Amino acid sequence: MMSTFAFAGTALVYGVLMVESWRRIRALNYGTAGRSVRASVRRLDTGAIERFWADPPCRWRDEDRRGVRLITNEEGEYRNTPEGMVHTSRAARVMAMYSGFHSRMLLNGPTYWPFPGSSDAVNGYTVGDPVSIAEIVIAGRAGWEVQFDAHQHYPAQTFVIDAETGFIIGWHSPTDPGLEVLEHHLDEEFDSELFSWHGDCIEHEDETARHIAEHEEKQRLLADLPRPEPTWFPTTLNTQVMDGDPETGAMAMMIHAVGPQIVFRQWLAGTEDPLTDYSSHLQGVVSMSDDTWVRELRFTPGQIDDDDARRVLESIPAVTPPRDPAEVIAETTAATAAREHQLSSPGTIGASGELYSGPVPVAYMQFYLSSPADYTDDIPALAAGLDPGNGLVDTSVAPIKFTTGLHTGTVAVTVETAGDRPDVDTSWEEIVEAPLAVDTPLTLTGWGTSEPDIELPLSPGTYRLRYSATHMTAAREADTGAMIDSYLITIWPSPLSPGEVLKQTSDIAAYWHDHAQT
Repeated sequence: MMSTFAFAGTALVYGVLMVESWRRIRALNYGTAGRSVRASVRRLDTGAIERFWADPPCRWRDEDRRGVRLITNEEGEYRNTPEGMVHTSRAARVMAMYSGFHSRMLLNGPTYWPFPGSSDAVNGYTVGDPVSIAEIVIAGRAGWEVQFDAHQHYPAQTFVIDAETGFIIGWHSPTDPGLEVLEHHLDEEFDSELFSWHGDCIEHEDETARHIAEHEEKQRLLADLPRPEPTWFPTTLNTQVMDGDPETGAMAMMIHAVGPQIVFRQWLAGTEDPLTDYSSHLQGVVSMSDDTWVRELRFTPGQIDDDDARRVLESIPAVTPPRDPAEVIAETTAATAAREHQLSSPGTIGASGELYSGPVPVAYMQFYLSSPADYTDDIPALAAGLDPGNGLVDTSVAPIKFTTGLHTGTVAVTVETAGDRPDVDTSWEEIVEAPLAVDTPLTLTGWGTSEPDIELPLSPGTYRLRYSATHMTAAREADTGAMIDSYLITIWPSPLSPGEVLKQTSDIAAYWHDHAQT
């Protein structure tokens, strides 16, 4: 007897999806339009987890492990920046810019495949028809992987549409690893407070004025620099006859010169590239260097070939740097050496003893020691090359990640510092130690929030971190809850040395230790 599990718009037979047409899959996705959604999303390039709450047409909340990133409501928008939360009124709303495929776009399927005959479809604002449809499972959910070739206004890309709900649960493209939805829930009723912000904020007008002033000052200084402009550039001429006289040959013709999008970059040889994020979306690259400059051209492959790009680059005359390159290199080398020296010797602590003891929010069995460097992935080189030697705390990544037994909820955490290595308290069930290099301030934070926001009084330098745990097994079995498992973080100045497991009693700790070595 055949067993069939019915889904909306499709069917699962013996665990295998029946083949569906794009028309029916598209209609299934249309059914999600305008519905409220709560979801957790993982970025496939970094593994970072984001959460969002969407309540169309205008209410939205977006969080990551640092806390709230974006809130929109009927009155306006609040977006988190390195300077703080910025408020923009609805009348002057300026949406935050995100690279790649932002979670908000998971709700916008009908804008990619608008209803046939609509103005967007007629004007070409559509990904077209898919080139392939295949069955796939993401985070335990069956779905359709729908691939589209590049089409007019859109690049080649792949969407995954949930076979039961019709929600987009995955996306990627040839140039972006994309994201996947770990879980999603439709049609929940949300408290209005979820889309409100009551903390400190900066008005958009004030932030804009500051940015304008900084930009204008920088542009004033850049205007004084000599410009390395190309003397050869490939163009295509398009002509259009506007009017004329067929008898005499009189003619008025519009001529358009069309060229590829190209970005030229240069920086002093012997220094690090200071503009690494600029134009990174342009995948074509040709470069050359001499004793003074590293010079690079970035472009979109297909708009220009490598030979022509190299010819453009060779046509750009070298300019004189505003300062003596040897002087600049000496300054940057000295600054790098000073930083490395600082990170090769033990640091100092501002105060010994207990800094915090209380609850810390966790999700996906994680909480963190975060720093401002986490925004740029500027991990101290010494720390990035170290093996923590265990699976419970990883000091070689930013932010520093602690693993718990509890999946979601709150755990009890105590943080303390000491002047020297303290005796090991063997009453704890799990005890590990790991090397730690501190470059910027470290703050105790939970998953998806800045709480409890306790900054550690550590100067730049090297340290030893001991992470002790108890009741991990009980917490893992409970999965969710409050204050089931407990943890102690102890930090003291120390030269760097390999991490190690001092005590291990539970299967869950053994699993993570083994996982760290594979």
